Amino acid sequence: MPIGVTGFIERADGIAEVGFILAAEFYGKSFGSESLKDIVRFAFKTHGYQKLTATVTSENEASRRTLLKVGFQQEGTLRQKVFLHGCWRDDWIFGLLSEEFSY
Repeated sequence: MPIGVTGFIERADGIAEVGFILAAEFYGKSFGSESLKDIVRFAFKTHGYQKLTATVTSENEASRRTLLKVGFQQEGTLRQKVFLHGCWRDDWIFGLLSEEFSY
């Protein structure tokens, strides 16, 4: 059974967006942050990206904590960006520059 998926997609020259999702039974066991660290290292070192971004729907504190743990900074909020579970939710925007990442 797969634990989850972590990856990135190029969004602009030198910039990629990361994403991750885990199966519920693996929450809280550091798989998210460990896989994110690995994909960040791969994106910066192997592909030479200057910046990585991530978008998280507000109230997803677990994903927010994971991004912050890896070194991402919350850069902003897109207000009422997503209609989810019957109401409009904000999206949080995160960024990490290659020189900020601890290898």
